[in-house]
Amino acid sequence: MSIQSALMDGRTAAELRMVSACTITRVTGSSVDPATGAETPTVETIYTGKCEVQFGDSLGHLTVLQGQQLAVQSPTLKLPIDGSAGVKTGDVATLTAHPLDVGKVGMVLKIVGDFTRDYATARRLQVEVP
Repeated sequence: MSIQSALMDGRTAAELRMVSACTITRVTGSSVDPATGAETPTVETIYTGKCEVQFGDSLGHLTVLQGQQLAVQSPTLKLPIDGSAGVKTGDVATLTAHPLDVGKVGMVLKIVGDFTRDYATARRLQVEVP
């Protein structure tokens, strides 16, 4: 088995776990309503398709800030490698389907970290809930 065929098998297996769907958008500018003067951001859709959201364990790691103990999580948004190359830091993902937990539909995630790795089976992006 070649490295390429093993990688393709790994990507197929990773995508089988991606049962949720999301749309990723990017603000490209803004427009002003001449009647009201309200400014509205203009957005471009960068990606629409399958995804997986992973928050890790429920506690993350604990940190102390100004005498307060806080639980910090490091959520990850996983996307297929093919078709998601244009996604970058600053883009916003909205979950559009989550068949295993419909309460998560509509969740918004801001992409805060990029991903680069040789032989990756999925694009794993650091996100935060704004």
